Amino acid sequence: MNMSILKDAFMTIEEKYHSLKVQFVQTLAKLLVFNEWNDKLLADTETECGFVKGYCHIIFPEGIREIVDFFESWQDQKMLELLSQQETPIKIRDRIDLALKIRIKDGIANPTNITPNSQTSLRGDTLVATKQSRKVIENGLLRRLMPPRNDTNWSQIDANQVSYIAKLVHLRNRSYFAVPSNSIFATKTAFRTCDLIWRYAGDKSIDYNYYTKRGLLLSVYITSILYYIQDESEDNIDTDKYITKSLSNIITISSKCKNMLKLPNPVDIPIIRLFL
Repeated sequence: MNMSILKDAFMTIEEKYHSLKVQFVQTLAKLLVFNEWNDKLLADTETECGFVKGYCHIIFPEGIREIVDFFESWQDQKMLELLSQQETPIKIRDRIDLALKIRIKDGIANPTNITPNSQTSLRGDTLVATKQSRKVIENGLLRRLMPPRNDTNWSQIDANQVSYIAKLVHLRNRSYFAVPSNSIFATKTAFRTCDLIWRYAGDKSIDYNYYTKRGLLLSVYITSILYYIQDESEDNIDTDKYITKSLSNIITISSKCKNMLKLPNPVDIPIIRLFL
């Protein structure tokens, strides 16, 4: 008996749905390069996956927002997988530094590793941006990536093009999150990523430090993505430097806040000692 058939027979409905969701976002990651987050993107992804029209709304009943959330979570898991293949740095700061760089630069799946098809039809549609500056960046990235054409052989994409793909996907996500109605949702997804990074670094805090650490890292995470999108340095080395410097700054701020919030020992206050 075919092992894949046997495996499918013992999968729960939840596991099957999860498998279909992963297949969907893997394919979507390729199509997102030349599309915005919209119904057309979902329809094209369904076609590439071989799903019937509207099937994505069965596995993602809450629509685009649920798909974006799963897509971000999937990238987080890719980050953790890549981190598990690396030697864990001794210092917590270095662990966070490594995790941020992987999440931002490598967390978006390399299209050459996407399994459904080695080739996919990518259409160079007119791209709509919310700001003129974003349009300029977007067009510049597309020119560096490849001329828009119907068939793109993803197995022949070089390292620089993979970087441009990652930047375009980041740009698509930032455009979606920039919509005012998505601001809270954007913060939640970014906070989740920062939480995973801190947990990877070994943080086990449960007091106010839990929120301050993740809040400070959140600012570095978002600004580093924006920096990376516009980075034209070789191997994006300037992004690496920016992340390292920004982490150093928030650690300094965190240390100062910790000292400011440190309460005196009650026994050191004369008036309180009278009641002890």
